Amino acid sequence: LGNYQPATGHAIADVFWDYMQQTGPVWDGSGYVTSQVVDWLFAFGYPISEPDWVRTQVAGNDTWVLAQAFERRVLTYTPTNPPAYQVEMGNVGQHYHQWRYGWSW
Repeated sequence: LGNYQPATGHAIADVFWDYMQQTGPVWDGSGYVTSQVVDWLFAFGYPISEPDWVRTQVAGNDTWVLAQAFERRVLTYTPTNPPAYQVEMGNVGQHYHQWRYGWSW
């Protein structure tokens, strides 16, 4: 576990914390600077669960995936994916809306 968040009492898995702390070229209004790519608290929110390994189907194969829920996103880590796609995210609001109302936009 990488980063404990007292606001919710949950820790963020190292792999997700590293993903949230990425730096790279960012436009600052007048040019590109090297900076944090995303404001993690704004984009993801606080963690609302502990990270947990789940066995699930990925492309028809049983696969271990690390999953963690945040206020606005669900992050998953699939170590068997290519490096650029090991951490993926889902939109919690959109998933809830589709579950609740049976459609998405």
